[in-house]
Parts: sequence; structure tokens; C-alpha cells
Amino acid sequence: MSDNGDKESKTNEPTDKKTNDAIAKGNVPVSQEVQVLFSFAAILVICSIVIVPAVDKLTIQLKILLESAGSIRLNSSHDTGLLFSGLAEKGFLYVFPVLFCLMAAGVVAALVQNPFQISSERIQPQLSRISPAAGFARIFGLRGFIDFGKSLIKFLGIGLIVIFIFKSESKSALSMMIKSPQFIPEVLLNLTIKLVVSVTITALILAVADTVWSRISWRRDLRMSHQEIKEEHKDSEGNPMVKVRARSLARQRSSRRMMSSIPKATLIITNPTHYAIALRYVRSEGGAPIVLAKGVDIIALKIRKIAEDLDIAIIENKPLARAMYEKIEINAEIPQEFFLAVAELIHFLQMKSVVQSVKSKGN
Repeated sequence: MSDNGDKESKTNEPTDKKTNDAIAKGNVPVSQEVQVLFSFAAILVICSIVIVPAVDKLTIQLKILLESAGSIRLNSSHDTGLLFSGLAEKGFLYVFPVLFCLMAAGVVAALVQNPFQISSERIQPQLSRISPAAGFARIFGLRGFIDFGKSLIKFLGIGLIVIFIFKSESKSALSMMIKSPQFIPEVLLNLTIKLVVSVTITALILAVADTVWSRISWRRDLRMSHQEIKEEHKDSEGNPMVKVRARSLARQRSSRRMMSSIPKATLIITNPTHYAIALRYVRSEGGAPIVLAKGVDIIALKIRKIAEDLDIAIIENKPLARAMYEKIEINAEIPQEFFLAVAELIHFLQMKSVVQSVKSKGN
């Protein structure tokens, strides 16, 4: 009951992360009908291309063997072993192309459906694979009935094809009775090829349908509930409390770096207490004035306090301080729109410095 309720709650399509995790674990859509299709295709290749030259060569070898039977020495077990090892070696040369076609068909069938990957989770032992309850659910569940239906359709289709071909080729089969025995293999081969071609076409139709169904079923099994999507989003984005803490630490480090650069400032522009902008301008360094630090309220007061302790010039200009705070980032040069206003302040400080220098010399 709970399983059905859980499945009914999973109405959302799987996210990219869910599908990628499933693929990484080896959970990929696989159609067994594609394997069957490529197996029949391999058999068709064997019957059409491989078997005729292989049988011809094998016939020649057997003929040579029978003709030279009287000259073969079998005086000891060693002689017998040499004979059978030679026969086995030559027999393997004829059987190998058949085995290679079948193995290649299996590999290609797997690669056509999914790219090659190695997943250790698919080979790890799991109790669910040997659980009688899980096996009963697989056999008598929806997937089991679907597999039974596919097998029944395949059996009926292939059976009808076999009956139809044998009926259509019945005259050829009867004609073998009056033909020379040397033509019988050719007739049987042609009949086999027709049968395999028909079965392969049927397997192709079943493979296409089953591939579509297997991928639909795979994505349906990966569907997620709203809660699963929220949890995945939370895991991918990280714990909100941790993120808040990280941002707080980052702000603190940035603030410490900013405060440590205030001693390099040339002047401080204030509002007078709500805003504070620390500027540095040295003619020999070139370029426009640079904003070393800025802040509002408590930060502004801290900037002002450091400036007072270090005897850095503080100039009150409310509109300029506010405008610069909103438009200029830290460690950036001031834009052209502030050149004139800042130049007047720097000129004022320079004139003030000159006047104080003259006064000190007069005293």
C-alpha cells in the first residue's frame, strides 16, 4: 500500500542529476529484444557469408583425411594426441568466424543502446536479487506480465513465420527427394536463410517497440516526488545555514582587508557619519583616484575613526559621498563623472597643505 502511494506521489520527471546518477550506477535502459535482433543478424551473416566457404574448406580437409586414412599412424597415445590436436586446431579455424560473429553481435547490441562504462555496483551482491519476495514481485508484477506478453507475441510471430515459409517452400523440400544428394545442402541453406531473414525482420520490429518501451519504463521508474526534488536541490545548493555562515565569513575577511588598506588613503569623504569613502591619489602612480574602502553607518564610523587616528584628511561632502558609494566598487578607479568634484577636493587639500607649510616656516 505504501509502495503504491509512494509511486503515485512520484509524478515529476527525473532531473538531470537523477538520470546521471542512475547511469553512473549502471542503471540504464536495456532492451533484450535488441540482443535477440543482433543475434539473428549475426546468424544471417554466418549463413550468407561465413558458412559456405567454411563448409567447403572443411569438406576438402575431411576428404584429404579420409583419403590418407591408411597412411596415418596410430601406434601410440602420442600419435592419437597429435591427430586430434591437429583436427581440433583446424576445426577451431572454421568455428572461430562463427563465434566471432556472435560475440561481435552481442557487443554491438550493447553499445548501440548505451555507451560503454564500468560500474562496480552492478556486480556487487544484493540480497534483493535472491529474495523470494522480490523474485515473486518481478515475475507476477507489471513488468513480469509485460515480459510474458512480449515472449508470447515473439513465439506466435516466429511460429507463424516458420509455418508460412515451410508451406511456401514445400515444393522445394519435396523436390530434394528426386535431386542429387549434392544439391541438398544448398537447398537447405537457402531455406535457412529465408527463415532467418523473416525472423530477423520480426525481431527488428519487436526491438524497436521494446526499445521505446524500455526507455519510457526506465524514466518512469526514475520519476521523483516534490520532496525528492527539494532534497536534491538542497543537497546541490548546500545547507542554507552553512551558506549563510560562509557568506558571513567572506564578508568579515573582505572587511578586514578593506580596513587594512585605509592607512594608504589620501582623503576620506563623509556624509558625515552615514557614509564614508576612502580615496587614494598619488600623482606619480598615475591614473585616476582609487576607492580603497567604503561603508555606511558602523563601517563608516570605523573608517572615520581609523582616519582620525592616522591623521588622514576627512572632508564632508554629503551628495558626493552618497553618489560615490552607490556607483563605485572597492579597488576601482572613480568614473569620469566624479573627476571634477574629486579634483577640487584634492586641490583644496594641496592648497591647505601649502598654507600650513608656509605658516610653519613663518613661525
